Amino acid sequence: MKDVYECKNLIEAIQLTLDYIEDHIYEPNLITKLSMLDFFRIYHVQRSFSLVSTYSLSQYIMQRKMTHAAMNIGLRGCYSNNDYKLYGYESRKGFEHAFKDFHGFSPSEMISSGCLPRLHSKLMISFRLIGGENLNYYHKRMPEITFVGTYNDFNYDVSKDLLPAFFLEQQRKHQEEELFAVIRDNPDGATFSYFIGRITHDIVPDNKADILTIPSSSYYIIDTTGPFPQFTNNLREKIFKDLLPNIKQKKQADYIIEKYYPGDSLSDSYKSEIWIPAEDIKEED
Repeated sequence: MKDVYECKNLIEAIQLTLDYIEDHIYEPNLITKLSMLDFFRIYHVQRSFSLVSTYSLSQYIMQRKMTHAAMNIGLRGCYSNNDYKLYGYESRKGFEHAFKDFHGFSPSEMISSGCLPRLHSKLMISFRLIGGENLNYYHKRMPEITFVGTYNDFNYDVSKDLLPAFFLEQQRKHQEEELFAVIRDNPDGATFSYFIGRITHDIVPDNKADILTIPSSSYYIIDTTGPFPQFTNNLREKIFKDLLPNIKQKKQADYIIEKYYPGDSLSDSYKSEIWIPAEDIKEED
């Protein structure tokens, strides 16, 4: 898919995403199509969306589809057997289940009883004064790094529940080592890949583990102190709300790196870092 959208920062990327959803609301697989657009990948919109709103991107798309469906069916005054196709569903049963789950009644019940549907309005970007806290970060170029570790895929809608347990399991296995997580969106648009491991300099690492090599790159490295997973959630929110919207980036890699130091990750004094790749960094002496 040719990317005809251009933007300069995360705020513009989110607005473009919202506009794209409205323009293509009747199409199936919207997140998959969004994930093919450069601005969506470069600014990690899928990952940042739930940090700047109260729900995931897939939940928002479903809510907008059901709002459009209720308004159109209500205005028409009838429910067609083929309406499910209009909203990108593969079956009438799937559409009716989503409709009833959101509104509390089926399309037919809405028509026959005059029930008032839930209406979820389009999100809009607005600006207000927030923050006032320092975000401690610096620029640095890193050499090529090879990690040895393990992969797991997580769905964005449930990752907050499942990922912490996976992380703590890996940390228990490597209590005295620095661990790194490499996080990137998957092509399906609904899941992301989470690789966690340690730096290796071995020529032939353990063949039972996964190997991941990251090329030399410049990063914004953000320091933080606080317990896992709260620290990552809070810090990511600050990054996506305060740092990325205020920097102009030519191009950004489709991943971020998190560095975890040895120690009690549930402690308020736990140290960690998030590395944001970016090509426009001016190297410091």
